[in-house]
Amino acid sequence: MDEINYLLRKLDEHHQVVSEKVKNYDFENKVFDYELEHTLSYLFGDMMRILDYIAFDIFENKYAILQDDSMSEKVDKERKRVYFPISDSEKNFEEKLLVKKVKALDKNIYQWLKQKQSFSDKSNNVIGYVGKLNNDQKHRKLQVSDAHKSVHVSKLKIETGNASVQFENVTFSGPTDMNIIGSDNGPIPIEHLSTVSVDYYLVFSGTNHISAIELINRSYGKIKTIALEYLDLNQK
Repeated sequence: MDEINYLLRKLDEHHQVVSEKVKNYDFENKVFDYELEHTLSYLFGDMMRILDYIAFDIFENKYAILQDDSMSEKVDKERKRVYFPISDSEKNFEEKLLVKKVKALDKNIYQWLKQKQSFSDKSNNVIGYVGKLNNDQKHRKLQVSDAHKSVHVSKLKIETGNASVQFENVTFSGPTDMNIIGSDNGPIPIEHLSTVSVDYYLVFSGTNHISAIELINRSYGKIKTIALEYLDLNQK
């Protein structure tokens, strides 16, 4: 498992660079940092490589090693189709090649793989986003949508005719040109309100408006956890 340990070290390096670059992104001029784009491609790529190394190791040690010589040609063809299963439904999960191979041979590994799916734990949905972003950047420039705006209202009371609207510790998110917040009594302009703070954040296209730094941090933590769990399983 030297490959996984090596990639985990590289993951730490990439994460440090990316976090600093995203933090210092020029929202005013919207000039995308090419070093950021390049390092992101390594970050997402290494995340997927870690998962696929795990999948390949499972395939070799739980299935391929048990097959006799007469099955070598079949195993070689299957080996080329081995990837870490990423599924948003149990039905799709059960159709994955690796899952079919290990289900009858090692129930513990089968259950462990199942636990890493978004239908078992919603926090695993970041794995699917990483897979999508990694595939996207292989074929074209990584797509970053317009920066989003996050408006935090600490405490605000607005009189609207015969009624009043009160907000306390509420955050609204939307496109950078968002200049109102909604209420039951209609839209309320957010400009020039002293109790409102405005932040901007990057969003990768196709990631359900999750901020880029949140997605990076969540996926970084998730992939490291999966890798360390698997390394620990191998030592038992």
